[in-house]
Amino acid sequence: MQTWVAFLSAVAGGAIALAGQYLTRRLENRSRGGELLLELCATVVALNEDFRNRLWEERRLGQTGRVDGWDLAGTRLAEARLRIVARDQRLLDALDEVTTSGGSLGSYWRRGQLEEGELQRRSDRNKDAIAAFLRVARDVVGASFNI
Repeated sequence: MQTWVAFLSAVAGGAIALAGQYLTRRLENRSRGGELLLELCATVVALNEDFRNRLWEERRLGQTGRVDGWDLAGTRLAEARLRIVARDQRLLDALDEVTTSGGSLGSYWRRGQLEEGELQRRSDRNKDAIAAFLRVARDVVGASFNI
């Protein structure tokens, strides 16, 4: 009888240890996923804000070539990675608006002959899109960390 009790105790102990390892791995993976999501969202915002700042420097300070030096490839990479990682449709919709409004602003700027009102409208739309993206990202990233 004692042999069976010892055997069952060993099996139960092993099952508890395996369950603990499984839960620990799941929590670590969730944490890493949340950290990646946070990093990608922050990168998208930083790169888009950098574009807006560079455009301002050319527009208001008269500096030339600032927009040309912006990291378009890095922005596209961060956005593509975020589209792969993100599962929240609100976040993806907000990212689409940032991308669309930024593209509209950039393409208008490159035309050269600008109407101040139209440029300001496009700039405001992009600024609002970035702010909306930040709000959604804060909710999604916070949920991934259970904050």
